[in-house]
Amino acid sequence: MLNINGSDDPSYRYKMPKLVGKIEGRGNGIKTVIVNASDIAQSLARSSNQVTKFFGCEFGAMSRYEEKADRAVINGAFETKDLQEALFKYIEKFVLCPSCGNPETVQEVKGKKKSGLIMLNCGACGAISEADNAHKLCNAILKEALELPSSKKSKKGKKKEGDQISTGDASTDGGASEEKSAKKSKKDKKEKKEKKEKKEKKEKKEKKEKKKKSKVEDEDDFSSDDDETNNISAIIKSAENMSIQDVMAIDECSSAVRALIGAGTPTNDEVAKKVLELVGEKGLRKIDGVAILFFGAVSDQPPSKLSAYLEALALFCQDAVSQREVLACVEETVELAETEVKKTTAIKIVPLIIKALYDEDCLDEDVIKKWHSGAVDCLHPRTVVSDETIKAVKASATPIVAWLDTVDSEEEEDDEDNMDPTSVFGAPMKQDDSESDTDSD
Repeated sequence: MLNINGSDDPSYRYKMPKLVGKIEGRGNGIKTVIVNASDIAQSLARSSNQVTKFFGCEFGAMSRYEEKADRAVINGAFETKDLQEALFKYIEKFVLCPSCGNPETVQEVKGKKKSGLIMLNCGACGAISEADNAHKLCNAILKEALELPSSKKSKKGKKKEGDQISTGDASTDGGASEEKSAKKSKKDKKEKKEKKEKKEKKEKKEKKEKKKKSKVEDEDDFSSDDDETNNISAIIKSAENMSIQDVMAIDECSSAVRALIGAGTPTNDEVAKKVLELVGEKGLRKIDGVAILFFGAVSDQPPSKLSAYLEALALFCQDAVSQREVLACVEETVELAETEVKKTTAIKIVPLIIKALYDEDCLDEDVIKKWHSGAVDCLHPRTVVSDETIKAVKASATPIVAWLDTVDSEEEEDDEDNMDPTSVFGAPMKQDDSESDTDSD
């Protein structure tokens, strides 16, 4: 969660979700999707359509809010950090009170039609201030505000969540808007309470199942797997039902692991314990520990330090499903590269990553081969990975697969110390004539 005013103040009580954007399509059809636009709009007490329109005005692109799919779409490719910066601009111009800086404001329109002015009525300090009426977004706000009284959705009480715009006399329409806001707030609290209760029941049920399976509780034993991890259909179903909150929770847990490693040199057991604690606190699946460990302790490490915490990762990779999750993380790492240069570099080190994962028992030979041949697909519940990226990753991993095909387990044990790394990741070693003659003699 982020502070609505963009500050780093830990005591600031007005929060909003971190913007989650992803790029879809290619060529002329490329577009940027904000998957949690409605959650952001709700935290700002504004309409999702208004927030989406601002991005279009700010970037000079076509934008629309798809109510059925519950997502904002902006034509073109835009980085998440630029979208987040634009969102803070919107908040500064159309949400925060200029007098006290609080976001407890209601938009009101004074005047009629094109001559109307957008005002911010602050519920915290009582000030009535003028918004940035020179901005292009004001036309969309005026149109939205003037259409509300005659809207069928407004009559049926289906006004979009986050709408706090009133028109005309603030003492009449403004009061109605505040009443609707209060009702919506109660409804939201009730829904959050129900979700929390369901989550707690689920956690209790999972704990009971774990206790039945094992009478001995050993904090250092991470080798056992939950039913979810062993059941492929359950994993697929749970991955499809992952929410934005789950993805954000995984990101937060990865940051916590990264901070733990950055603060010192914890052991593999300490890192694994930390991941299990975070999974329990956030109500995540145990298999999500794979992504938390990978993005928190592996993906941002240089090749020379790749194996530092792979022993901890191996504790979470005891079956084919969790190992496919590791390969999904490898694909996502390449997809999430911010620039083409970084993406090219990420693709080049794919063989090093997979070789390290194989050596540390995070990946089995059969899993690697089936993934490379396309016999199985990896789930991507956290981000959308393009077919082009998947092809590039698998093409880069071809030398590893070729090595696995040509070296059997006995030869691997005998020749491991004499193996030249270039024979795995580059051209095969050439034996010069002098060595050949010596062998024949």
